[in-house]
Parts: sequence; C-alpha cells; structure tokens
Amino acid sequence: GIIAAEDNEIGTIGVAPEAEIIALKALHDGSGSFADIIAAIYYAAGEAQADVINMSLGAFFPRNSRGAAKLINAMGHAMNYANQQGVVVVVSAGNDGIDFDHAAMYVHVPSEVQHVINVSATAPTGFFLGGTDFDTPASYTNYGQSFVDFAAPGGDFDYPEYPTYLYDMIIAPGAGTSDYYFSAGTSMASPHVAGVAA
Repeated sequence: GIIAAEDNEIGTIGVAPEAEIIALKALHDGSGSFADIIAAIYYAAGEAQADVINMSLGAFFPRNSRGAAKLINAMGHAMNYANQQGVVVVVSAGNDGIDFDHAAMYVHVPSEVQHVINVSATAPTGFFLGGTDFDTPASYTNYGQSFVDFAAPGGDFDYPEYPTYLYDMIIAPGAGTSDYYFSAGTSMASPHVAGVAA
C-alpha cells in the first residue's frame, strides 16, 4: 500500500500508484532463512524482471559470529546479480536503535551489503498536537552516516501516554483486507524510497 496503493479516491494513495507489484514471499510470520531471501532476490532480478526490489527485513549479529562471512558473501553475490540486471534494491536499516558508525563489532544484513540503498526512519513527534519536524530520526531506527543512504517516513510510537500518538505513525492499507493500520518501523520507511525509485 505504501508503494502502490491506487489513486482511486478511497483511503490512502501510494508513492507510485501506477507501479506494478510482484509479490514474493520469502518469510513466514516474519521469520525464515536467508537462503529463501537470496533465492527470492535471484528470482525477482532474473525471471520476474523486477526494476526495483524492496526488502523490509534484515538482521544484525556479531560480525565474527559463525557463518557471518559466508552469509555476507552469499548475499553480496545476489546483490551483484541484481545490480548487473539493472535492479535497484532498497532495504530497511533495522529497528534496533544502533549507531553503526560506532558498532564495528556488529553487522546488519542486507543493509551492509554492496549495491543496496539503506533506509532509516524519520517521524514527527506530536503531529496531532501540531508537531511539524518530520526530519527527526525515529526513536528505534538504526543510524550512522557511514551506514544509511536515505531516511524516509517510518512513524514512531514514542509517546503512547497521549491518545493521539497513533498519528505519529504511518497509516497504510493492510494486506488482503479493506482495513487500514497504523505502523512504525524502517519497514515502513523502505517502501517509501522504493516507491520513489519505481
């Protein structure tokens, strides 16, 4: 919905309402394997002939953990393939509140792989109460000048004691329903940038 909700005078409109969506499911209930994610990248960039891939997913772990180098290498090969096919890959920076300029012991995948646009989240604070600073980093977003390429609206949930805090979040249609949801996360920021790329 954030990327391509139709301009039909109902509800919200997507950033790129005329974009065609190719939906690939690499995760189930928010979890899965990087092998499935990598397979989806190859499929999207190859057979599906996608122009833009949005990846509102990721994980961080110690850089020297078992298998980290192999995973980064495998993900790097997939991103190189997508890049060679002319595909723009947009990824979410993650919701761990980590300053990756000063966290060399950690790695975030796929954010730190070459040929991706890494997106952090911004949000207003007290929008309903008149807040107008939309460039404030969201309270949860991963950040760092060497880590992030762009920031985009991701919403925030900083002040739940105020009944209007929902208005600091992103509203978008729910998948497969006629309902709308308030959400916050870099998973909402990444599709804003993917929509612009589309």
